[in-house]
Amino acid sequence: MKEKSCLSELLKKYKLNKSSFLGNDMVFLEHQKLNEIDDTLNYIINELKVSKSYVENFPDIIYKNKNEIKNNFEFLERKNIEFFNVNQFLQALNTENEELEKTYNYVKDKYGYSLISNYPAILLISKQEIEEVESSKIPKSKKAFMLYFLGQGINIEKSKKIINSKEFKEHPELFTAMTLKFSSLEKIQEMLNSKEFKEHPELFTSTTLIHSNVSKIKDMINSEEYDKTPELFTSQTISETNLSYIKQLLELPFWQEEKYKKLLTPSLVSKSSSMIKKLPKLFSIAEYYGIDEYLTINFTRLSPEQCYALINFFIDFDIPLITEENKLNPLFNKPPIFLKNRYNIDMNELIKKYPFKEEQFLSKKNDFKK
Repeated sequence: MKEKSCLSELLKKYKLNKSSFLGNDMVFLEHQKLNEIDDTLNYIINELKVSKSYVENFPDIIYKNKNEIKNNFEFLERKNIEFFNVNQFLQALNTENEELEKTYNYVKDKYGYSLISNYPAILLISKQEIEEVESSKIPKSKKAFMLYFLGQGINIEKSKKIINSKEFKEHPELFTAMTLKFSSLEKIQEMLNSKEFKEHPELFTSTTLIHSNVSKIKDMINSEEYDKTPELFTSQTISETNLSYIKQLLELPFWQEEKYKKLLTPSLVSKSSSMIKKLPKLFSIAEYYGIDEYLTINFTRLSPEQCYALINFFIDFDIPLITEENKLNPLFNKPPIFLKNRYNIDMNELIKKYPFKEEQFLSKKNDFKK
């Protein structure tokens, strides 16, 4: 009998909520299978930079072979798909390579490239299923048609219920395939009939309907932080974080300095739970190496380990940290998958070669100040 290990230990390594993958059961797998899952998670989370919450929403993807996911990603990349937010394409990366290409080509030729950009979940549907839906009797309006279409394989009855609702007829722009999959009509009705929606409709998007609720939105709108900095509260902020994390982030001392204050954007605040611990380390590294005046919002997407490794790699190979135009080297703004594909710079290998040991670094930094 082959030796087996528990999947929950691997999920713990990537700080994933095991209940999203295991329920109340413990799953034991052979070491070879666990290693494959490890490779897949490393690629998705560390190279593609997919949000962990999205991985938890689509748990089946961990059983997909890394190379198949990579082939899908590279295929879409060759087609000039914008991967500013790779999260929305996660499900598509989980499809069969051949089926993905067939669907992409069919939809692009018949409906246009913009449909794929706006509704990436359409890539989940096989070409054959698309043709079957096209020939059936379904609502004629394009929006209802596409949502019904994307609802195939999700929950048809729930999809029909939402599409036929008063809320959908009045606010079709708020509904996507993900709304159908992860929200409910009751929750949507509560949000769209709320006082908050009437007073702040700009804060409500399809993402808000999925990831937020009336109580959470009410707390944010009535907070002291919202009164002082309303520009930081967008649908993204409301959907991806909570008031407690925002309070902790805004209490960091860095925002008193203009060089850091310019980085305080809604996209950064929306990631406040991770930024609270990460930013002090990132800014400390930036100050030590003299690049703190040139930081960009993309720089904050790096982990301290990635930042430290990349800087030391540049130094060893005499690559300037600051360009002649007095700007941060643009490679700091590129995701690891781009560095690997374009320049063969493997971030995982750099981190091993230049490990960031926080205590030693702080000691070195303090000695430098003296």
